[in-house]
Order: sequence, then structure tokens, then C-alpha cells
Amino acid sequence: MSIADLAVLVPSRGRPENLERLIRAVHDTARGRTHVVAGVDQDDGRLKDYIRLRREVLLPGDQVITSNHRRNLVEWTNHLAHLHAGQYRYFASLGDDMVPRTPGWDVKLMGAIEEDFGGTGIAYPYDGIRDDIPEAYLLSADIPAALGWVMEPSLNHWYNDNVIADLGHGAGCIRQLRGVIVDHLNVGTGKALVDQTAIDQGGKIAADEAAYKVWFRERRAADVAKVKALRGPAEM
Repeated sequence: MSIADLAVLVPSRGRPENLERLIRAVHDTARGRTHVVAGVDQDDGRLKDYIRLRREVLLPGDQVITSNHRRNLVEWTNHLAHLHAGQYRYFASLGDDMVPRTPGWDVKLMGAIEEDFGGTGIAYPYDGIRDDIPEAYLLSADIPAALGWVMEPSLNHWYNDNVIADLGHGAGCIRQLRGVIVDHLNVGTGKALVDQTAIDQGGKIAADEAAYKVWFRERRAADVAKVKALRGPAEM
């Protein structure tokens, strides 16, 4: 089985129009062997609209995967990565409220990791909001293989971008490409309406902040060491 370039992992709930917008944007802008792999709960009230995307929008390699086990953002992202382990050289984490704009954004981010870090690392675009942490990011598949996750499992939704920034900076293998644009059209910027998904996510901020602090204090050093080990003895 040949290995494709990039799987864009996208959990979604209650927002099939957002997922369709993202998929179409990926089709328009991606230049590598890049596929969208979405995860949707079967109890989603708009499941029929998600299923329609399979018939009308997906291209070969794209998937909309459903599950009768309800999962949060972190659980879905890790589940999708686990299902596709060994099938892609890179994984990207994008929210369903994100839209790639730059033609070739995928090959540019992959190329930065290849050129700057020898193929093991993290790269992220400018999302129109902030530069210091990656709210959207791409990472080499060997990193989640070593860690066992794309998103730190103690989290629900928030602070994953902080974890990824800490990992990348700690291991010396993260780079932002500010000229690569992936717009983040979220509620916080006034570019999306408040819906039940946003309300549910907002209730998880405090718990995720506490979980992030525990990870930073107790597990960050070990996880950084695992990423450094992938880069060889010179990086230890």
C-alpha cells in the first residue's frame, strides 16, 4: 500500500456546512496527495447532511467517518489518527471553522518540515488571529506514533495548541509560515454565530486549563524527549 502525503483530521458536530466549506477549500488549494478525514457522531442532529457530503463533495481518499460512541474534539482527532496510522506521512489538525486559502498550503508546510527539520517536526500557517501558538498545524506522522496521540488525551478541546507549541519549541522543531494562510472563522473573531457546539465547548475551558497545567508540570519533559529522540542523537 502506498503512503499518501497528508490526512487533514477534522472532527465536526452540528456544522455540516462548515465541513463542506473546508473540504471544498482543500480540494481547491491542496497540491499534494492530501485527503480530508472527518469524524462525526451518529447522534448528531444533522447527520443526514454529513452523509450527503459523501455522495456530493468527497473525492477519492476523503472520508466522513461516523461512530455511535460520542467523542470530543481530542478523542475524535486521536481516533482518526489511530485509524490511519501508517497510511500518511503527515497529519494536519484543522477545525471545521477553518478555511485554507493559500494554493499549495499543504506542500509548503510539509516542505518546511522536510527542509528545516529533516522530516520530523511541526509547521503551522497564519490563521488570521495569532502567531505564538498553532491553532491549525501539520506534524510528521512519526510524532503521534511516538507519543500515542496528536492531541494530549487529558484535554477535551482547549489548550492543545499550547501543548503543540511547547512540544515543538522544546524539541526545536516547529516553524510558522506566516505567508501561508488558513483562516480561522470562529465565534471569538465575530466570523461565526454562537451555536450549541460553541456553547458546549466553552464549558470545557476551565477543565482543559487545569489539565494543561498538569501536563506541563508532570509530562511535558518526557514528551519533549520522545520528540527529540526521533530527530537523532544530535538533538538529544
